Amino acid sequence: MSLKRKRDMEDILKSRIIKFIIGSEKAEFTVHSMSIATLSEKFRSIVSFSQPGENEKIVTWSNVETSTFVNLVEYAYNKDYTIPQLARTGDISQATAQDMVAGPEIAKKKKIKSEHASSPAKVDIVKRKTNTNEVEAAISLHTWMLEISQGDESPQKSSAQYRFCQQHFSLNTPASDGAVTESSFATEAWLMDIQQHRLTDYETVFRTHTNLYILANKYNITDLKDLCYRKIRLTLLYAPTADQLFAALFHTIRIVYDNTIHNDPLRSLLAKYCISDMASIMSCKGDDRIAPLLKSVPSFAADLLLEIPHDYWVQIRDGGQA
Repeated sequence: MSLKRKRDMEDILKSRIIKFIIGSEKAEFTVHSMSIATLSEKFRSIVSFSQPGENEKIVTWSNVETSTFVNLVEYAYNKDYTIPQLARTGDISQATAQDMVAGPEIAKKKKIKSEHASSPAKVDIVKRKTNTNEVEAAISLHTWMLEISQGDESPQKSSAQYRFCQQHFSLNTPASDGAVTESSFATEAWLMDIQQHRLTDYETVFRTHTNLYILANKYNITDLKDLCYRKIRLTLLYAPTADQLFAALFHTIRIVYDNTIHNDPLRSLLAKYCISDMASIMSCKGDDRIAPLLKSVPSFAADLLLEIPHDYWVQIRDGGQA
C-alpha cells in the first residue's frame, strides 16, 4: 500500500460513522463518513454533520436495494464492485437448444472450439455435440467481429452491419467518458465468466450494473457511472448471444428507460447493441419477444429507429445484405 493510500485509509477510519437504513426491509449499515463523502458533492452534503456536537447521522434510503448499497460502499473503499457469478444450466441439451435460437445471424454456422476463453482477445466458439450430431452454438458479438476481421475474403467486411459494429463496439471506441481498453478488464473473473456457454441469470448481472449506474447517476458519481457503463458494454460485447441474454437485455432496457432521461449514454448503448444484430433481436419468440417492449416503451422504439445508420437503409434499398 502506498503512503498516500495508507494516509487516506487512516483518515477514513478516523472519520465519523454514518448509519444507513436501506430498503423496505430497513437493513442497517454503518459506514465511515469520509469513505463516501469523497464520491461526489451530493454525497458530501448528505453525510455532513450539521452541527459540531452532533453525534449520530442517519440516512434512510427506502428505494435502494441492499445489494446495490453494498456495491456502492465496496466501490467507495476499493474503487470496484463485485459482480455475481452466472449460474450454469444443468441440462446441456436444453441449453444447446436455447443457444441455437440466437446469435449474429450471419455467423450462426460457426462451430465452437473451446469452452473457456483465456482472454477476450482469444475468445472462441465452442464445439459441442448432442448424441452423434454436431450442434452449432451462439457466439458473442466480439467473436463475430473478430472472425470477419480475420477473413480476407469475407463479404461481410463491406456490410453496413459490420461497419456499424466496428464504429460502436470496437475495443478502442470511447465509452461514456474515456477509452475502453481490452487490457483493463481482460484478466478479471467476471468477464471470463461472461464468455462461457450454457449460463443463466444474466438478469441478475445486468441488474447489478444498472442499479448501481442509476444510483451513481442520481448522485453525480461520475467515475462509478462510467465504470458501470464500461462493464455493461463489455458484457454485451462478450456474452454469447442466446435467447436468455436477450430476455435479460429487454428487461434491462425497461429499467434503464424508467430511470434515466433522454440522451443518457446507457440508453444509446442498449439501442446500438440491438441494432448490431437486428435479425436475432427481432426473431426472439414467446415471452421474450421485442414487440411488447417496443409498444410499452415508445422512447426506446424511437431511439432504436433513430440510431439505425443511413447505410442500413441504403443497403436494403439496393438489395444488399445490411
